[in-house]
Amino acid sequence: MPSEQAATFKSTWWEIVLPTWLPEKFRTTHLGPFLIIVWAISIGLFLLSFLSPNTASQTTLLLTACAFLVLSGAAIMGLPVGVAVHIGLVISSLHLLNEAFHSGGMFSVAMGWFALLPLLPLFAIGVAHAVAWFIVSLILLCRCLVGKRRGVVPAAVHHQQRHSTLQWHELLDELLDHAGLAAVV
Repeated sequence: MPSEQAATFKSTWWEIVLPTWLPEKFRTTHLGPFLIIVWAISIGLFLLSFLSPNTASQTTLLLTACAFLVLSGAAIMGLPVGVAVHIGLVISSLHLLNEAFHSGGMFSVAMGWFALLPLLPLFAIGVAHAVAWFIVSLILLCRCLVGKRRGVVPAAVHHQQRHSTLQWHELLDELLDHAGLAAVV
């Protein structure tokens, strides 16, 4: 269902939350909540960029936040919402791939976020776009699995994973020793 034909929101709290300078299609359709969510995600990514210890993550978080803000501004000024959503999803995919590459490959926490990529086009621009992004997400997940099996992960990540695995193993051994179950394992 195109965004112009979407159900309208008529409530007083919603009119208070959204700025009056937004175009009518953002104030009266489902695009208003998405715009606020994009702004919140951008602010969150911007703040997280200062907290990340990894320089590559800091850069990608900051670039992704700025790109989302620019895309939302362009959509407000007239860029078709579908184009903005697709560009945003490409940027999100690249960001997630970069995060996964620098934090464990296929078994990175970032890989779980690929499951959410098709939801944005599902609610913002239509089912056909969501199916296309579902297929893209599956292809990217499969490519990451193939890359992981071929060993395409930075050496520092291998060392970090091995180190954290040893730490978890030592913690588990210690807990089992205290519980008297060390002989079982």
